[in-house]
Amino acid sequence: MIAAGLDGCRQGWIAVTSKNGRLTGAFLLPQLSQLAAGAYGAIWIDIPIGLPSAGSYPRRTEQLARKRLPGRGSTVFPVPAEEVLEAASYPEANVLHKELTGSGLQKQGWFILPKIAEAREAANILALTEAHPELLFACLNEGPVLSKKKQPEGREERLTLLETLDPGVRRFVSDTLRQYPRSAFATDDLLDAAVLALCASHPALIREPLDPEPLHDRLGQPMNMMLVRLRA
Repeated sequence: MIAAGLDGCRQGWIAVTSKNGRLTGAFLLPQLSQLAAGAYGAIWIDIPIGLPSAGSYPRRTEQLARKRLPGRGSTVFPVPAEEVLEAASYPEANVLHKELTGSGLQKQGWFILPKIAEAREAANILALTEAHPELLFACLNEGPVLSKKKQPEGREERLTLLETLDPGVRRFVSDTLRQYPRSAFATDDLLDAAVLALCASHPALIREPLDPEPLHDRLGQPMNMMLVRLRA
């Protein structure tokens, strides 16, 4: 299985590729449309794809994810209703979101709206699958990783978990970081893309949906995320 993991970064997306549970490469992707369709057996991405309408807000997905991340539930932010995708400014989007759902729009949700729109446009062409890195790290750890990913101890703990899947991950990460300027992406962006790629392709893992009976959005996209567990 050849797979890719995509995480949003300062210069677009950081893509990490893997084959049968071994990391094979990393590259910057200014736009998702530049990714070759059909080149990967699976593409896992850390961005909401299936969006709720105002009438079905909020997604059940985030509620299920937070239950699996006690102490780290704040890493799962509310996914905006699709009606605000066309808003021209944050004040406009915030007011509209509150009128339609009763809840304002978090700034974090506003900042990633362009990437959400981009992913939704590419979802069918690239067969994108939504996944949350912290949820995957929790699966590998058999419990939430409580350290923060931007702190040294958080990076170390996540690297140790990735090593259980690919023993060469530390060299891969250091080599990749040397290839790109610090302004391109953060180290935690790379680790997030790596866990997506490894979990999507590793033969020792069983992949299953967080929600066994997900709702679908107006475009037919499932509102869901992926989980993994070791084969018995």
